[in-house]
Amino acid sequence: MTFELDPELKAAIASDQHETIVGHNVAMLQSEAFRRTFMTESFGGNAGSAVIDEVEVACVAVNGFANPDTGEIRAFEMPESADGESGNAAGRFVLKVAVIMGTTDFTTHNRIVELDASELPALAEVRLSRTITAYNELEASGPRGRVAVQP
Repeated sequence: MTFELDPELKAAIASDQHETIVGHNVAMLQSEAFRRTFMTESFGGNAGSAVIDEVEVACVAVNGFANPDTGEIRAFEMPESADGESGNAAGRFVLKVAVIMGTTDFTTHNRIVELDASELPALAEVRLSRTITAYNELEASGPRGRVAVQP
């Protein structure tokens, strides 16, 4: 069975705007707003855990809001605190983020292990998926974006 993308969706993904939005979204994932929202969530609570490199690590769930038409991330907030600009629950998505602790260098870094964008149109979901791939590659490539933790 062959799956063929809708021609409009295919053209939108190939556009220059696509890369601009993915770049914006990666910057949002590296922002202080993401870190603040991330740090207010309970590690290992409802988000549970994930196995990364054969090690079970705690996860957090982070709520985000994106433009439903473009997939551009607007904010990271809890739904009840979202203002009109982030669209209240419109454009909502949820990220499951694994928190990986360094064993010798007291650093942490994150890996997004799951995206729930089921409430968003296909284009927005594709852009968020590509954003996560780019973010995870940056996190895995070195100290960029890592936060030192005091022993």
